[in-house]
Amino acid sequence: AVLVRVPLLMLPPTRGIDAAAVGVKIAAVRIPFSATHVKKLALRSQITAITTGATVRVGIYNVTAGAYVIYRDYTAAGENEDAITTGFPASGNVLELRVECIVAAVGGTADLNYLLAYVEYGAS
Repeated sequence: AVLVRVPLLMLPPTRGIDAAAVGVKIAAVRIPFSATHVKKLALRSQITAITTGATVRVGIYNVTAGAYVIYRDYTAAGENEDAITTGFPASGNVLELRVECIVAAVGGTADLNYLLAYVEYGAS
């Protein structure tokens, strides 16, 4: 069996993301997805600072379906990896990385160290 891990989408460090108002703050790097031979779709992320009371969601968003495929909600600094091994988006669906404030805090900001989506393909 062969397994290949391929970076799919990536956002660089971004400081001072607005968390004082609810809404999508970053929606970037749209690409069409190919589900052929996919074994795993994963999201790695790190928020290094966030204002108390705010919640920031980072994730892989399926633009075609209008829903998150994978996401992580941050209320404090942290680093995580989240993944799915079933229920992949259909081939041809357009995916993007998103950073969204879902709970605002007065004067709120968040610092993103990185946001990376990768896919593992496998064949026997």
